[in-house]
Amino acid sequence: MSSDIVPAHMKARPRTFTFAFFLLTIVMTMIAVQRLQGQTLKVLHAFTGDQDGGQPFAGLVFDQHGNLYGTTLSGYFGYGMVFRLRPSNGGLWIFQMLHTFRGGPNDGAGPSGGVTFGPNGTIYVLTYAGGSYNCGGSGCGTVYNVRPPQTACKTALCDWSGGVLYSFNGGSDGEGPSDKPLFDSAGNLYGTTSYGGTANDGTIFELTRTSNGWTESVIHSFSGPDGVGPDGLAWDAAGNLYGSAGAGGNLNGGTVYQLVPSGGGWTENTLYRFASLDVGLPGPVTLDPAGNIYGSTTNGQGTIWELSPSGGQWIYNLLESFSSSQLTIDAAGNLYGITWAGGSHQFGSIFRLTPSNGGWTFTDLYDFQDKDDGALPVGKLLLDSDGNIYGVASTGGAYGWGTVWEFTP
Repeated sequence: MSSDIVPAHMKARPRTFTFAFFLLTIVMTMIAVQRLQGQTLKVLHAFTGDQDGGQPFAGLVFDQHGNLYGTTLSGYFGYGMVFRLRPSNGGLWIFQMLHTFRGGPNDGAGPSGGVTFGPNGTIYVLTYAGGSYNCGGSGCGTVYNVRPPQTACKTALCDWSGGVLYSFNGGSDGEGPSDKPLFDSAGNLYGTTSYGGTANDGTIFELTRTSNGWTESVIHSFSGPDGVGPDGLAWDAAGNLYGSAGAGGNLNGGTVYQLVPSGGGWTENTLYRFASLDVGLPGPVTLDPAGNIYGSTTNGQGTIWELSPSGGQWIYNLLESFSSSQLTIDAAGNLYGITWAGGSHQFGSIFRLTPSNGGWTFTDLYDFQDKDDGALPVGKLLLDSDGNIYGVASTGGAYGWGTVWEFTP
């Protein structure tokens, strides 16, 4: 998420529900799933805003067993959590809270970008705040590892162990890590910070495991013309990193960049600068197997765009004129995304863009109603092998705190 769209998640909330009521909400969610089975969208979990958290603000991931994992900005102590949804008999999904963040110097706060599984099979998260150093009273952010307990968890509330791998200090190392981390084949971890670096315009960092823990190094500091406020990374097949910066560039409209491994370091190339603030502010990018880059801008009406390599240059192609989340591409080359608002009810939508005769055909798949289905969907969509789509709505649902849903086209 861009640095100017960070929800207020640093204020603790009192625990207003009993544990028995929380278990009842899980059962009621299962009933809601059963009731919606014959429709195209199923609610897998409706957040209550209490012990199961609320306000999911990032996309989901599967593990090898078909369990879903995600994060929320609100949690048991008010600082967000990591959760899992486990498929059960009859198409039901069982909610489990894996880790609830507590803020402060020894923990993270605000896991705004979702989870990544590392080479050791445990979960890695970037938290926007928390950690050992004070940045505006809320901490400068962390890289955090969440690990399962040694014995199997028997309840819905079973806090996994966790630990801060690195606390940002708000200086040259960065501040406010955003999106989610990536790993390379050697087990090194990469991510972005919204602030910090030599010009306080954000960084791209690398964490390398050593015998004494993890060592952080900045592989690029942004300085304005190359971008301000980077948000998320993507690999290509050659081991190059790609991303976008939500501002900076020529007229503060943002940039798309590439980092190429070079002589033991990294060389940054600015691939595209958006022409103005009015049509800019790009979000995280998606790559297809041919090396084309897809993304969207959020300012004004918004756009969905493609950058294609051609003769050493990058050619910009406007696909649609509206704003979207980060896009997901399937094996056939179709693009899927969500709109934050819009749709026939103005509470967001799911859409597909299909390549057709040198252009793209738009299909509106589902419009959220701000009822049991939720409202204001966010994050990158997740597709399974059958073509089902999984995502989150940041608000709405049965209790008003958002939903996890599955959509069958």
